[in-house]
Amino acid sequence: MKTDSNSTIKTVELLIGYKTKKEAIVIARDIQFSIQEGELVAIVGSNGIGKSTLLRTLAKIQPALSGTIQIKGKSLHDFKELDLAKVISLVLTDPIGSKNMTVSEIIALGRQPYTNWIGTLSANDLAKVKEIISMVELEEIAHKKCFEISDGQLQRVMIARALAQDTEIIMLDEPTTHLDLHHKVQILKLLQRIAKKTHKTILLTSHEIELSIQLCDKMLLMNTGSYSFGTPEKLIELGAFDKLFPPNVLTFNSSTRTFQINT
Repeated sequence: MKTDSNSTIKTVELLIGYKTKKEAIVIARDIQFSIQEGELVAIVGSNGIGKSTLLRTLAKIQPALSGTIQIKGKSLHDFKELDLAKVISLVLTDPIGSKNMTVSEIIALGRQPYTNWIGTLSANDLAKVKEIISMVELEEIAHKKCFEISDGQLQRVMIARALAQDTEIIMLDEPTTHLDLHHKVQILKLLQRIAKKTHKTILLTSHEIELSIQLCDKMLLMNTGSYSFGTPEKLIELGAFDKLFPPNVLTFNSSTRTFQINT
């Protein structure tokens, strides 16, 4: 298969799901898309549609059932674990191991792929952590224990840890879960700013469809038995958002780019 070195992430005829002892359970099939550096991309769709499964497959946490995933023109299958950790950083919804660590200590964990076998931070590692704390504007709480900060602040810390890993690709699973609207917007605008400033590729799953339309460069809309991929403008033009939810419940207004409740 011909590689595409211009894409940071590319899939071809990707089939995702789970294997049991008796059969393969398919979640989504024939997924094809290409993402470039500096792009903020959201995977959206209804609950249980397979957003997290797709993200975990792209991050090599679980295997694809078939098809191809390329990372920087190289097959994902060919990456060793340590090498992949220098290319992809992943922020999952799982709680952190110890909230008794300080913000700075959590962020420093992102340097693990680069430290020696006993995990000693070099002067360069410490400088990188300090730089990231400043970039994500966490200076005032850097000394605090993680149990002392809010959910919104903790989410910024997890993003900072991913940045400290210094990868070209950052993947996040529902980074705005449990946050109010104000903090949802803050997190997504932060990710947008990071993508543009650092030219990193940022891929996230989200239920915040309307916010993603406003802030993301591209979106992957997952629906039962199908998907759509492209810029928000192109997807609106194609009527892709009209098919996400039952029309007797929600209708997408292409003029306001919002969903309206049908009464």
